[in-house]
Amino acid sequence: DDCDGEVDEGCQELEIFSVQDMSGDQGRSVRLNWNRSEYDTPNPFFTITGYGIYRQIDPSGEKLDGWDSVGWIAAHGDSIYNFVSSTTCDSTDAGICWSVFFIRATTADPFQFFDSAPDSGYSIDNLAPSVPTGLVLVDGTLNWDAPVDVDFDYFSVYGSDAPNLEGATLMGHTTGKSMDVSGPGHAYLLVTATDYAGNEGEAAVADGVTGVDAVPSALRLLGAVPNPFNPKTTIRFEVPGERVLDLRIYDASGRFVRDLLRGERVPVGRHGAEWDGRDASGRMAAAGVYFYRLSSETVADVGRMVLVK
Repeated sequence: DDCDGEVDEGCQELEIFSVQDMSGDQGRSVRLNWNRSEYDTPNPFFTITGYGIYRQIDPSGEKLDGWDSVGWIAAHGDSIYNFVSSTTCDSTDAGICWSVFFIRATTADPFQFFDSAPDSGYSIDNLAPSVPTGLVLVDGTLNWDAPVDVDFDYFSVYGSDAPNLEGATLMGHTTGKSMDVSGPGHAYLLVTATDYAGNEGEAAVADGVTGVDAVPSALRLLGAVPNPFNPKTTIRFEVPGERVLDLRIYDASGRFVRDLLRGERVPVGRHGAEWDGRDASGRMAAAGVYFYRLSSETVADVGRMVLVK
């Protein structure tokens, strides 16, 4: 509506048109957007000095009895304003937690102002906790270091036949940094961290067949982690005694791609060789299936991995 000098509802209309979660954060914040007051322009009647942002405390409360003032910004005649506000809580798998707001356009006269209708939105914790580190298996007890995330809630421990969570068996939850895993054996043990919003982070992986001090019984591959991968992965293997080894990568057609080990003397124990996705000339390899072959003079073992782009 046009403002023609008369104070009417059309001139003083003020509207919140979105309350959206701030993506990529740890939650507890939303961005409000609203249109300017019709008096936020040169006019002889009112000068809008700014906008107050209010968040509801109690749904049954009256203005301003049940509302907190959470911010104020100056008016500059902009057609659209926005403000990042905290929320009262985050939404999780357990349900939506709404936060309700209204905007007050203020004037030089503290008793002359214009309020928007209330509107609501909710925030989400978008970030999962970091991966636990320092996994060590000693005498049937798995130990690890805690992540530094302030919203950490608990750890989950899984057993699996592969170095990922697909098909893994949950062994238990804990808020500590160790767990007895001496029951049924698994090829791999995995630990994840979950935050208060229910976000579960990526898994840290440890070999679950033997303890860290055990001597491997055979030359064998333990898999590539991560797999699929981009841009790099670590090929892990066991050596039962000092050996001269080759570790070569081939594409799906059987063409040679790169040597990671070539006639290198490797001591007993568990080892890893990193592949950065480049061929022997230093060019990035194409996305697809690749094979890696670990061999000594008498024994060879082959594994499969997938480079994704």
